[in-house]
Amino acid sequence: MMYPRLKIARSLLTHDGVIFISIDDGEQPNLRKICDEIFGEENFISCIMRKRKKEISSDSKNVSIQGEYVLAYAKSNEVSFMSEPLSEKYIAKTYKEPTREFPEGKWRPVPITVSKGLTGGGYRYSITTPGGTTHDRLWAYPKEGYERLLKSGRVYFGANKNGVPQRVIYAHESNGQPTTNYWDNSPTNKEGKKEVLNIFGDNVFDTPKPTALLQRLIALVSKEEDIILDFFSGSCATAHAVMKGNVYEKTKRKFIMVQLPEPCDKNSSAFKSGFSTIAELGKERIRRVISQLSEDNLSYSGDLGFKVFKLESSNIVAWNPDKSDLENTLMAHSEHLVPGRSEQDVLYELLLKRGVELTAPIEEKEIAGKKVYSIGFGVLFACLDKKIQRDQIEELAHGIIDWHKELDPISDTQVVFRDSAFENDVTKANMTAILEQSGIKHVRSL
Repeated sequence: MMYPRLKIARSLLTHDGVIFISIDDGEQPNLRKICDEIFGEENFISCIMRKRKKEISSDSKNVSIQGEYVLAYAKSNEVSFMSEPLSEKYIAKTYKEPTREFPEGKWRPVPITVSKGLTGGGYRYSITTPGGTTHDRLWAYPKEGYERLLKSGRVYFGANKNGVPQRVIYAHESNGQPTTNYWDNSPTNKEGKKEVLNIFGDNVFDTPKPTALLQRLIALVSKEEDIILDFFSGSCATAHAVMKGNVYEKTKRKFIMVQLPEPCDKNSSAFKSGFSTIAELGKERIRRVISQLSEDNLSYSGDLGFKVFKLESSNIVAWNPDKSDLENTLMAHSEHLVPGRSEQDVLYELLLKRGVELTAPIEEKEIAGKKVYSIGFGVLFACLDKKIQRDQIEELAHGIIDWHKELDPISDTQVVFRDSAFENDVTKANMTAILEQSGIKHVRSL
């Protein structure tokens, strides 16, 4: 079950992309072998251990299960993890409280001496402390650099003012620290359940991941406008995490959630709450999260929308000629689109075939009684009406031209029509000619 999905995952990853897979200790060794084969042993990053619950319970005969694993693999060696902010626990343990001498916040002293065992490095000179002690050593800074530190109040000589001088670093200046493979302070699964309870008023999903955990993983490897894909989206906690990050961290990440319409157990809280499938539950969570975030952040002007797609065969009839009866085959293919498909179905396949992002803004207008779509602020126009008559050509064409001028797209525009909609070839030729005379050179039909 996992192997083909991981093969697809690898092909979808960017060169600097990372995949995180949550797994328990029973299947972790097997998953590791599969990932070594698909991603390559050299692209293994880490096996992160995290606490999934704080309690020690009797859920196993011999050993209580408190933790689980997150396997991290890259597609290439171009991956670089971000530093994590210093934790309050680390700051409290490592940094000193502000003093009159160092008042800018919590601080810590860092040695500026160079080991005698090192060759070719360091600067030899003497430093006399405020208490009168002289230290003649190899230093990490030239004398001018040390004097700049001293002048800016960044040198610590110990409590007695006679110690070996050290550089002072404030906590707020830190660029953070590398993450580790042991997350003992990780948000637990119980916190994930509390989030679902707050959203739905009931525990409608058994194993939700806490959004704080997912936000931490996302922040480690992705940039502000990256796409986050979750193959097993479940209750869509990953979408929740991405939207929270966008609102509170001012990022513009996008998400793709994939979930089979797996039926909810008839005895489950989800089914009793009106959700027939897990996919329906996930979509409703996204809707409610959007509502909550909008209410709590009235000044936020970013995008909190989402679109839902279902996998389907092409809307375009495949060319499969009967060589013994080409005439009837041609007649049967006079309509190129599969019967029963909506304009929205055809429109989104058109976007995919044109390489336009499915998140591109889509506007619609009625022109000459026909519905016309503008995609990506005029990069693509589409009129997929089933019937365009000769006396409608002028009004429809000039309506598209006026809208095109209003939007003034930054790249060449393409206009697409349903081929079978035109009354005849003359009607189609006239439409093309009018549009081309106004600078819209790319007119196509499906």
